[in-house]
Amino acid sequence: MIWLALLVSTFFVLATATALRPTRRGPLAMLAFVVGWPAGELAVVTVLAQAAWLGFMFWWGVPTGWVRVAWFLEIVFVEVGSLALIASWFAARRATKRGMATSGPFHLDPSAVLPDRFTRWWRSLIILPFRSRDVHVIRNIPYGPDRRNRLDLMSTTRSGLHRPVLFYVHGGAWVYGDKREQARPMLFEFARRGWLVVAINYRLSPANRWPAQIEDTRQALAWVKRTVAAYGGDPDRIVVAGGSAGGHLASLLALTGNSEEWRPRNAPDSTDLTVNGCISLYGVLDMTADHATWRSHSRGLKILLEESVMGLTMAEHPALFEQASPMHRIAPDAPPFLLLQGKSDTLVDYNVARSFASRYRAIVGADAPLWHVELPLTQHAYDLSHSPRTTATTRAAVAFAEWAVAQPAATIPPVPASLASAYQAPPTDLRVEHEGEWKLPLDVAAHVGPFVVITPFNPLSTPLSRDQNVARLTLLEREADLHGWSWLSSEGRDPSSNEWNESGLALFGLTRNEARALTRRYRQFAFYDVTRDAVNVRSAATGEIVR
Repeated sequence: MIWLALLVSTFFVLATATALRPTRRGPLAMLAFVVGWPAGELAVVTVLAQAAWLGFMFWWGVPTGWVRVAWFLEIVFVEVGSLALIASWFAARRATKRGMATSGPFHLDPSAVLPDRFTRWWRSLIILPFRSRDVHVIRNIPYGPDRRNRLDLMSTTRSGLHRPVLFYVHGGAWVYGDKREQARPMLFEFARRGWLVVAINYRLSPANRWPAQIEDTRQALAWVKRTVAAYGGDPDRIVVAGGSAGGHLASLLALTGNSEEWRPRNAPDSTDLTVNGCISLYGVLDMTADHATWRSHSRGLKILLEESVMGLTMAEHPALFEQASPMHRIAPDAPPFLLLQGKSDTLVDYNVARSFASRYRAIVGADAPLWHVELPLTQHAYDLSHSPRTTATTRAAVAFAEWAVAQPAATIPPVPASLASAYQAPPTDLRVEHEGEWKLPLDVAAHVGPFVVITPFNPLSTPLSRDQNVARLTLLEREADLHGWSWLSSEGRDPSSNEWNESGLALFGLTRNEARALTRRYRQFAFYDVTRDAVNVRSAATGEIVR
């Protein structure tokens, strides 16, 4: 019996040591995930199991000599290591709060997302995420002709209409996985908070080579945009999310927007395929296997993609792999992102998320709407089970998603010819409040320097009520304050009529790209670019002066 005890304890030692310091090289990286994940995510179970095993052996009878010493030392190592892993859960909570406070353009506070609806503290003791009775699931709704073209809808009966939508894509290296298996704590929490959760399946490789996976994902999004209102969802408030390969598909979906690439057959040109934001959990954000990005993981990713997913080589088809890479699809109008990444991930190097975040900020701008959280001692797929760490990252995801769906959508068409002349100043009577008086913009610019004028009123010339417009103006003022921008009140008036009057902000210190991005987010055709010499109207879509 002592030899069995020694063998069992040796396995626990190996698993605990792997969770504490995993290897990231070659095939051992996958083994480190398989062995280390249970030790890291089920550390409480390990502590209790070892304690029970210790008690049983003392009851059975522990032999003397070096075997007893070796066995006891293994027990001590596993118990101490497991307590360190448990402590890492709470360290991850602090890291999440710190990352949400410092990595983005302003502070999103996960601790403000209270009370929890599903991820209560006692569920961490249960570990496995059991669905609450008030969360209802409609399973296997077809969105396409293939047997894998199925999705589940998850919500509560009291959630009401016009609910925001969380669109979740499962992971599994593009070759396995199912919509019912992953991120359950997060999905249940969103459902209990009144969101409509959509979880999809898609065709898998190698039976279905790339781009079948992104084609199905875009087809499912088109179905949601077209149909979700009938289930109580709001097609204009969608956040996409996914883990690992699902994080890749969700990110690519968000960055592709209304591009014609992989446009599904069931989506006519009028279907808007943009989303409000993306949550990537340990996502594969680069598909080129760049060594500087992936480091020791690059060779394994290259083999997986060439042999199992694409069926083509990178050397002969480099453009195909770049086209499939979210890292290479970032544009100035990219939607907001939240990146959640474990630093002990042996399948996706944490440098991938770092590289994506750096490139995103370089392209979108210094105040790019991206939050990046790195979790200490956290393995791949950590969110399959309940823990204080999962609760913390779920709160961060909720805080991000609720902020994202509160922002106006970003897709803006060019300025219609019928409005181009009306935007000029004159005939528009543009005024800025400065030192208690309404002044001409050039007079203000002469005193305080160049600025831009943006109004949130009547998005895309759609008349709103006075209360709705004032609420949008309050949101713009709050965002300006969060960014630290100086601003003055502005008004655009029609000199020939008292019926047209749009309030806005004269904002100082914004770059032209920042002004364009803000204008698009508040669904405006154009903004005023005021210098000391001229008042120009610039298109939000192109940045060019409107003539």
